[in-house]
Amino acid sequence: MADRRAQVYQTRGILRRSGEGQMKGSTVLYATTASLAIACPLLAMMCLSLFASFAVLLLASPLLLIFSPLIVPAAVLLGGAVTAFALATLMAIAGISAFSWIYRSLTRKPSLQKSVRGMDGGPTMVTEAGFEAKGPDTILSADGQVQKKVQVGAPS
Repeated sequence: MADRRAQVYQTRGILRRSGEGQMKGSTVLYATTASLAIACPLLAMMCLSLFASFAVLLLASPLLLIFSPLIVPAAVLLGGAVTAFALATLMAIAGISAFSWIYRSLTRKPSLQKSVRGMDGGPTMVTEAGFEAKGPDTILSADGQVQKKVQVGAPS
């Protein structure tokens, strides 16, 4: 048995003698006394709190029954007010985002080109001058002029 214990301690990287890890009886007694000195008042306060809340519930339940015709409509009104406030907030966010979108679309620089689909489904570049050029190798300069013309339509 002693060999097995020494082997377990060696595998953990700890070298101890068999009697070294035990506590004295007086240390256990002091630890138990300290834990009881802390736990007993806490347990007493928990019990006092439980009984006090139970007493308040017993005293308040007749008042809740008497005033329920006022409390229920007030709760419904409060719930409706919270819902209306949430909807108003969502509408304000939607309005701000709509105005932001309109502002960005009005202050954006006009683009020099628009991409549209041609009759045959291929990409067609339309410049501001009205020139149409098809193909992926169409290059436009900053002023909207086509630098590399691509033949439009089939060659004849």
